[in-house]
Amino acid sequence: MLQLCGRYELELVRNGKVIHQAKGQNLVTTLGENYAANRFGTTGLPTAIDWIALGDGTTAAAKSDTDLGGTEHNRTASTSDTTTGNSITFVFAITAGGSITVSEAGLFNNAAAGPASGTMVARFLTQQFNMGVGDVLNVTWQLEFTGVE
Repeated sequence: MLQLCGRYELELVRNGKVIHQAKGQNLVTTLGENYAANRFGTTGLPTAIDWIALGDGTTAAAKSDTDLGGTEHNRTASTSDTTTGNSITFVFAITAGGSITVSEAGLFNNAAAGPASGTMVARFLTQQFNMGVGDVLNVTWQLEFTGVE
């Protein structure tokens, strides 16, 4: 059986220096699994995944999640996505326009319309950190198909 799993790495840069780093696993949501299955179809393909949203929620990620657990700060489009073998890697560079607290992130498709749009395919919680004006958060998020039986 194919499984979809993911992992992330992030680094917060302030004044050209990395001040915070984190990495870990994410949870692919039920909607994310459905999204992947629908991408195999030949008609009605869902819009590509290419957006990240940051939030301040602390509730554990669950398969049934459809959005972030806390206040959403912004959605940012990926700067690149690369498919290699059985995985795809998304790269994001988010510049803070104000002071925000971050403890979660979600990966979305079709989020160009703004908050509360698109399908959240994956979510992760991380140790809480603060971003200030001009800080840049670099996120690399990889989704991978595994477990062929």
